[in-house]
Amino acid sequence: MTFTPTTMTANWPALNQGCGDEHCNVTDDTNDTEFSVDFGFYHYYWITTEDKEKYHRTAQTTMMLLNGGRAIPGRQILHEISGTVWNVQNVRASASNEYEYDGPAVPNSSVTLAGLGGLHDDPNSGVGTLYVAEPAGNAIAFTPQIGGNFYNWSLSDDPYPLSVKASAGGADYDLSTDTPTFCVGQQVSFGTSWGTLPPNIVDTVQHWIISGDYVNEPYAYSATCNSYRKDSDLQTNMTTGCWFVNGSGGSAGIAMNLHMSNGQYVNVAANGNYTIYKPSFSPITPLLNDIYFSFPYLNADMSWRVTVNSKYDGQYGITQLLLGTGIYYGTGGQYILDGSSEIYGEYGTNGPSPYTADDPSTHGLRFQDSPRVPAYSMNLKFKDYLRFQPNGGIYVTIAKNGWHVKASASLSGVVTPSTLPPATPLVDSDEFPVWNSIRSGGGGGH
Repeated sequence: MTFTPTTMTANWPALNQGCGDEHCNVTDDTNDTEFSVDFGFYHYYWITTEDKEKYHRTAQTTMMLLNGGRAIPGRQILHEISGTVWNVQNVRASASNEYEYDGPAVPNSSVTLAGLGGLHDDPNSGVGTLYVAEPAGNAIAFTPQIGGNFYNWSLSDDPYPLSVKASAGGADYDLSTDTPTFCVGQQVSFGTSWGTLPPNIVDTVQHWIISGDYVNEPYAYSATCNSYRKDSDLQTNMTTGCWFVNGSGGSAGIAMNLHMSNGQYVNVAANGNYTIYKPSFSPITPLLNDIYFSFPYLNADMSWRVTVNSKYDGQYGITQLLLGTGIYYGTGGQYILDGSSEIYGEYGTNGPSPYTADDPSTHGLRFQDSPRVPAYSMNLKFKDYLRFQPNGGIYVTIAKNGWHVKASASLSGVVTPSTLPPATPLVDSDEFPVWNSIRSGGGGGH
C-alpha cells in the first residue's frame, strides 16, 4: 500500500466587489480537509483534498451632512435624519445594489451618529429619527456607530432651511440674500421661510431680536392722544412687526426651541441684516421773534423755516405742545396739544403738508405761531416736533426744538420788560409727543 497525499487550494475571486452603507471588519477563513480512496489498476491511493480560503472583509462608509446655503452667522438648517441600522449576521452578505439586510434591526437607543447624537424612537415614524440644527455652509460627518463588527444602514436626510423674511412698502425680502432699506415710520413685518412648520414639531417657543430703535404697538396714551410703544410680548410669535423710529441699520433674528415628536428639544436660529433710513433736516432759518401791543392785545410772533430731505414720499409737519399759565393759556402744569390739528404743515394750512421726494417745492416748511392775550400777560413754553410719515406708515419725530415767551402789558399799552428769544436749534429726536388734553382756541394760534 502506497500513501500519496495530494493538496488542493481553492483560489476564490474577491467577494466584495461593491460596498453598500456599511461598516465591517470581519474574517472568515476556511481550511477544510477531506480523505478519499482511489482504486487504481494495480494499486490504491489515499487522496487528501485540502481546501483553503482566505476571507477578510473591511469597509467603512462615511456619511457627511452637507449644509448648503449662504453661511450667515446665526442662520441654521433643521435636519430630520431618519432610518434604521441592522446587524449583519452573514459575514459574506452580498453588497450588490439590493443590499442583503439579513440581521435584526439595532435598537435606536444603541445607535450613535458620530458628531450629531443618537437615533430616537419616534411614534410618528416606523424608523429612528434624529433632529439637528446646523449652521448653513458647513459639513459634518455622521457615520452610524453601534460597536459591532458588521452592520449596515439606510438613512435619509430631510433639510428645512430657516431664514428670516421681511416685507415693507409692498415688497418682500429674504434676509439671507437681501439687505433691504426701511424708512422710519414704515411698517415692517418679519416672518420666516417656514410658512408652515416642518412636520413632526409638537410645539415651539420662539423670540425675535430686532436691533435699531422701534415701536411695535399702538396704544391710547389718553382720551385725546394715541401713541406707540415697544411691547416685548409681541416678539414671541412666529411673526412680528414694527415701525423703526431711528438708527442706521441692524439685524432681525429669531431663536426657536422646537419640541419634536421623538421627544427631542432642538434649538434653531436665523437672522439677516437691513439698513434704516431717516429723513434729514436743515438748520432752521429764523424769520421772526417779536412782541408788540396792538390794543387791546399783547401779541407774540414766532416764525422759522426748515427744509426736510427724504428719499420717500409722504407727509410732514409740526406738532406743538404748550405749557402755559394764566386765564387764557393755563394748562394746569402740564404740556398739552396746542391747536385743533395734531400736525401743522406749511403756514396757513390746518393739517400736514404733502412731501414728494422728486419735487423740491414740497421740501420746505414755514412754521409760524402768534399767541396773544388782551392787555394782560403771557408766560408760555412750547415744544415743537418735526414729524414725517412715509406713505402707508405712521408719523415719527425726526427732530425737535422749543421756544418760550414771557411778556406783559398794561391797558395803556406799555410793554413791561419782556423776552421772546429765537427758537432753539432743531436736534435729532425720535420722541413721540404725548398729551392729556388739547387747547384748540382762545387768543391766537398757528
